[in-house]
Amino acid sequence: SKTMMQYADYFLDIVIVDATYKRNRFNLPLVNVIGVNNFGHNIMLAFGLFSNETLDSYTWFFGELKKAWKGKNPLNFVIDGSETMKKGKILMKHCLIIIGITANFRSRIVLCGWHIQKNFVSRFSKLKKLDANIYNKILALPFIINEEAFEDTLEEIDDCENVTDAQIDYLDKKLKNYGLNVF
Repeated sequence: SKTMMQYADYFLDIVIVDATYKRNRFNLPLVNVIGVNNFGHNIMLAFGLFSNETLDSYTWFFGELKKAWKGKNPLNFVIDGSETMKKGKILMKHCLIIIGITANFRSRIVLCGWHIQKNFVSRFSKLKKLDANIYNKILALPFIINEEAFEDTLEEIDDCENVTDAQIDYLDKKLKNYGLNVF
């Protein structure tokens, strides 16, 4: 729409991309592209209903966005880091989104700390009763911006007797996937 095009002229500093899987009346994947205006409010920049979620679909979608945005590159794309189940297979939507974005834009891609934290909540829920302090530190990991504080927190988690080896391995794998320093 004309309004979305006007928004794209001014508000491409932070662009949030989120895909839902068949949660609409058309039973199709829906990709929402949201911006943040100068008042800190979310604004719709674009959306697309996909017949399938493939690399070609995402590459085409972001290619069309680049054309519509007259070649402008958003400063930051924020995406979730979740994995989605589809017909018994793990579909790494965020990888398809990342490749679709990088094929068309020269922008920084940032994983959403809220989604990472949500994954940690489900994985470490039993730890909440055993050691609430360490549990809260694990949930805070995606939001620590000071490298020394991040490393100190990882060391404290690693030294905690209530955190199992399997949980340490999980954190190690997830943090490596997110490009963060690990154990």
